[in-house]
Amino acid sequence: MQSFRVWRSRLLPVLLGMIALPITLAAQAPGGSGAPDAARLKVARRVVQASGAEAIILKSIELTLPGQRAQSPTIPAEFWERFLVKARADVGVLVDSLAPVYAARFTKAELEQLLAFYESPVGRRVVADQPAIAQESQQLGMRWGTRMGAAIAVEMANEGKPLQ
Repeated sequence: MQSFRVWRSRLLPVLLGMIALPITLAAQAPGGSGAPDAARLKVARRVVQASGAEAIILKSIELTLPGQRAQSPTIPAEFWERFLVKARADVGVLVDSLAPVYAARFTKAELEQLLAFYESPVGRRVVADQPAIAQESQQLGMRWGTRMGAAIAVEMANEGKPLQ
């Protein structure tokens, strides 16, 4: 039970954060109003699929799992292996659940424009490069955070304030 509490308190927020980006971007866009009709929902599902959401979600999980494993050494390796297998097998359910989010926020015309972009040569290139961009972005973010943390630690040490 302790391991589950650790997992719930440490891993779950990270995983939810990883999948929140597409939802957050959709939430910021004006457009749809009320419950989406079937036609808008159908286009939204195609947009989510064409956007490469599945690959982005899986890459994000794969990139964050090593850090989660390190932060939660009491959770057995088998758990993480099973989690990744289950995530790969079940990611379609999550991707399908994103369609109503997009359909509620974008008009059918906007969704069709998004789909046209993702189906264009440059849109396909964005989708193809997105997992590598996510990996590089995470590495840059980690280096940035490490530098910032080190600078703050030095500042606090110079002020005579302990970190612990």
